[in-house]
Amino acid sequence: MWRTAANVVATDPIETRRQAYEQAIALVNEQLQPYTSVRELADQFWMTNLQAVAAVASLQSAGKVLNHQVVAAAACWRRMHQLQTSQLLTEEVSEK
Repeated sequence: MWRTAANVVATDPIETRRQAYEQAIALVNEQLQPYTSVRELADQFWMTNLQAVAAVASLQSAGKVLNHQVVAAAACWRRMHQLQTSQLLTEEVSEK
């Protein structure tokens, strides 16, 4: 679900709408920084607080109303990707 949401945003043919989604996702992603595992992200995804943040970000972004569930899911996917990238870099450094 998270990956699908991220793909929907990435492949949106309407540039202004895609940019609005990207801005909203970035706002939600900021709220996800304290979470450092996929399990924490999964738990947080279903919490009312994250959905509320996504809804607010969806309304503020460039004056457009966006699908807050897509925003929340894509933000979780982005944070998970950040965590995986960080883990891979840490593993590479410790192997050297």
